[in-house]
Amino acid sequence: HRDLHLSIRRQRQMCIRDSSNTVTFNANIAGNTAGFAIGYRDVPQNFTNTSFTLALTDAGKHILTQNTGSSTQTITIANNTSVAFQTGAAITIVVQSTGTVAVANGAGVTMYLAGNSTAKSTVTLNSYSMATLLKIGTDTWMVSGTGAT
Repeated sequence: HRDLHLSIRRQRQMCIRDSSNTVTFNANIAGNTAGFAIGYRDVPQNFTNTSFTLALTDAGKHILTQNTGSSTQTITIANNTSVAFQTGAAITIVVQSTGTVAVANGAGVTMYLAGNSTAKSTVTLNSYSMATLLKIGTDTWMVSGTGAT
């Protein structure tokens, strides 16, 4: 087989092997494949203590809330017509406080708590809990995490 070596920077090389269609490298990469970001992914943080509707910029991030007030903070998942997350979008919510957060489905959104076949209109995240929202269909989301009811 034939190897192609490309020098990217000093002491960083990429090797593309024709026979196995694999790419091996010793460097950091960023880019997209099939519309999905590739490379090392951390979970960037958005911080808020107020109620809001999720936006496309929340995908792939975690939302930290430290709401200690007596009122419940509400995070709403809008329908696909309003906010078109890609299927597979994941958003983690971290409640680092004694307050509670309600994850509410917007009009036309179906939301399930993992392990339960009954759709829910609201999932409550209790104090010091963490849950991930995963879009599994056009207007369908799964919620899974500790302290989610």
